[in-house]
Amino acid sequence: IIFYLQFITALALAYLSIKTILDITLVEKVSLATNISNESFDIKPGVFISEKIPEIFIESGLVFSRNNSRREGWFWITKLNAPNAIYPTNLPKMLDIIVKYMKNAKEEGRHPIIVIDNLEYLIMENEFETVLRFLSVLRDYAVLH
Repeated sequence: IIFYLQFITALALAYLSIKTILDITLVEKVSLATNISNESFDIKPGVFISEKIPEIFIESGLVFSRNNSRREGWFWITKLNAPNAIYPTNLPKMLDIIVKYMKNAKEEGRHPIIVIDNLEYLIMENEFETVLRFLSVLRDYAVLH
């Protein structure tokens, strides 16, 4: 019985690993915001936490939100299968999109703005520690780029 349980567990982990790798490699097909203009406002690098997101951030940044929008650079966090939709537990895909966006912005001489709306939804769908690790890795990439 133990052998069969180990076998089933190994198969499940292999399936999840392959699925995650495929999801991450498919990110390259997602269009990133490339026509975002240079910021015409003065903000200091860092983290900005607010109840209301300034409209200038939404217009000129990469946005991950629970609200759907057809704007380029806007990703809908949902469990539905839709264009530019990201499953709330797929944090590696979000991180990959953000890192590519930051690299492109650095190459173009722009300052990247990343908006993560409804962070509490990500915490609800994932564990708090998982989202905290995601934000920590995101911070490290932000410092790098």
